[in-house]
Amino acid sequence: MKRIIKLFGVILFFSFMLVGCSNNNVHNNSADKNISKSSSGIIGKTFSGKAGVANADGGHVEIHFISKDRAVVIESGKYIPDNKWGRMINDAKYKTVGKNKIKLTTLDSTNEVFANKSDMQKAKNPVFVNSDTIVKSRVGTMDLSKGKDYVSLRKDKLNLTDGVNISSYKSYVEKIEKKYYGKDTKLSDRGFMSPATEMLANDIAFKGSRFIWQYGGPDDEYSADNQQGARLVVLTGSYELSGKNLILCPQYNSSIFQGTIQELSGMEFQKYSSSKNIPSKIVFKFTKNSTLHLVTKINGFNSEDMLDYGTVEGTPKYTKMISENQPDVYTVGMKRAIESSDNSTEDNNDSNNDDESLTSVKDVFPTKEDFANWLTDYYKDQGDYATEDSPGFHITGAYEDETLSVRMTMDGEQFEAPSIYSASYSLTPLGDSDSDISRTISIEADGSIFSGHFNIYNKELTSAYGEYMSNH
Repeated sequence: MKRIIKLFGVILFFSFMLVGCSNNNVHNNSADKNISKSSSGIIGKTFSGKAGVANADGGHVEIHFISKDRAVVIESGKYIPDNKWGRMINDAKYKTVGKNKIKLTTLDSTNEVFANKSDMQKAKNPVFVNSDTIVKSRVGTMDLSKGKDYVSLRKDKLNLTDGVNISSYKSYVEKIEKKYYGKDTKLSDRGFMSPATEMLANDIAFKGSRFIWQYGGPDDEYSADNQQGARLVVLTGSYELSGKNLILCPQYNSSIFQGTIQELSGMEFQKYSSSKNIPSKIVFKFTKNSTLHLVTKINGFNSEDMLDYGTVEGTPKYTKMISENQPDVYTVGMKRAIESSDNSTEDNNDSNNDDESLTSVKDVFPTKEDFANWLTDYYKDQGDYATEDSPGFHITGAYEDETLSVRMTMDGEQFEAPSIYSASYSLTPLGDSDSDISRTISIEADGSIFSGHFNIYNKELTSAYGEYMSNH
C-alpha cells in the first residue's frame, strides 16, 4: 500500500508550539507610546523576562536586537499538548514604524525540545531539534514600549540583560545543531526500509549521531473485513555502532497508534497508548548486504529486516522524515476514527487494560492529599518545581469526586468526565499564585490523567501513574 500520506497541513505541525506560539506572542501585542523614533537605542541589547507564550505554561521571552534591522526572538515554556519544555528560536527582520511600533517580520524558526526544565535552563543538549520556514501569512507586528533599561511586551516587562552573545540567527542555530547531531558516522545520511509494499512504511534514517525511525508493522487485533491491522510509532534519538550491532537510544517519540492500515494512513486511529514500554536501548544487527535485523524483543513489534537501498528514489532521508514524519506530526495530526469514538477515554492508555486499574486509584492514593503529594514529587523529580524566586509547578488546592470538562487533544471535542481526584496548580513562584490562570490536573477511575487550562489528556502523567501503581 502507498506510504503514509504527506501531511502538508500538519507538516507545519506546531501551530500551537512552533510557529503559532512565536507569532501569537511576538506579533499581536498592544502598543505603548514611549518608543524612540529610531531603533539605534536598542541595537546590540538583549531584553528578557517572564512573559505570556501562546499554548505554553511558564512562558519566558528573550529579544536580541543584533543589528539595525535584525533580531532573534526566543520563546520558551512548557507546551501543550505534550507538556514538554521547549524553546522557539525565531529569526526576524525589524524596523520602526512611526513613533510607537516596531514591525518585526519572522523569517525562520527552529524548535528545541528538552527532557525537562532543568536541561533547558542549563542549555543541555535537547532531545529534539527541527527547523522550519515561515510562510508569509505568519508575519506581523510586535509593539514595544521602551524604557531606560527595559522594554514592555504587552503587560510583561522584559529587562535589559547580558543574555547570550548572538551574532546572527544562522550562527546560533548552527552551534545548536552541531552539538545536537554530533560527529558523523558511516551511517550519516543513509536510510533503510522494509521491502513490504502492503504495509505502513517501516523506515529508519540517520544524520550525524541521530536517528529517526518510523515503525509501521502488523497488528492482527485491529484487522477488519479485508483490511489489515497495523500499529505506528515514530522514535527519534541518538545511536551508536558496536561491531555489527546498531544500538538506538530513543529520546523522543509519538504514542503508539493502532488501527487498520487504511485508518492509520489517513491519520486516524482506534487506540493509542504511551510508549513507556519501549526499551531505553534497541539493538539491530547488520547481516549480509547491510540488512538491519531487529534483535531486541519489543512487545507487539514485528519488524521485517530493513534494507539499504542506497540512492534509489524513495529511500528514507533524515531531513525529509524529520519534517514530514517526526513524532509531533502524529501527536498533533492523528484523530480518533469516527466509528470508534464514543466520547470515552477507554483503551487510550496503558493503565486501563485490566479490571484492577479500574478500582485502584483510591488504593494507590487513599486521599486527595496523597494524589497532590504525588504530583508535587513528580514535578520535583522533573526539576520543574517552584521556589520563592523562580516560577514552577506547585499545588494550590486538592479536590475529589468532581465532574470536569476534558478533551483528548488540544483541538478535540470537550466532554464531561467524572474524576476521582483533582488538583489546582500554579506555575508562578511560591506565594505568587493569584495572578496565574486557572489550571487543573485530574485523574479518572481508569487512571487517565488530564491537565492544563483546557484539561487535555496527559500521556506522560498517565504513564507515570501506571508505573507508580505497578510499584505500589
